[in-house]
Amino acid sequence: MIFKILKELHCEINKEIAKILGAGIVADTAHLRLANLEEFKILIELLKTGINFGEILSLITTMPDTSEKIACLKAAKRIKTYKIGDILVVFSVVGSYEAAVARNLVKVGADIAVVATPKENELRISSRGKEKILAHGIDLSEIFKEVGNIIDGSGGGHNLAGSANGKKKDLDAVFGFILKEVSSKIGKKVEELK
Repeated sequence: MIFKILKELHCEINKEIAKILGAGIVADTAHLRLANLEEFKILIELLKTGINFGEILSLITTMPDTSEKIACLKAAKRIKTYKIGDILVVFSVVGSYEAAVARNLVKVGADIAVVATPKENELRISSRGKEKILAHGIDLSEIFKEVGNIIDGSGGGHNLAGSANGKKKDLDAVFGFILKEVSSKIGKKVEELK
């Protein structure tokens, strides 16, 4: 880690360097959700230089451009919502920004958001999930490996973010497969909310 190297070289870590190192830690750990004790100890050392956590966050926070905001609003308008036990699963289709849209749909209440972008020769699908799905044994990377096969492409990710790229544009098959997988993990029937 860069912090350890600087310490071993006896380099002074001033406020500017501390902010940059802190921003790297926060970004690399998904805003500290994946941080371990070591990262928190380093962050405390960096904060002791006189910076505050808000300064670190300001370095990694970007405002979405107008196109991204429009994509999010269009996705919300086109949303299909399903309830499976206590899990809300939403699907939508946009022209671009599928990952950002999925992330925002989770922020506004979805437990799992799946957003597709069909293009002329390609289909991109992105998903995001809340941590509560892990208690049900739901792993979006595993689901999206199979989604990749369904659309003649590839898929993967990690347990709370799956994606796939392929050629086939059979969204009904993809969305149906995802609902079936989530339903089997939870052990409850799928209920469409209108």
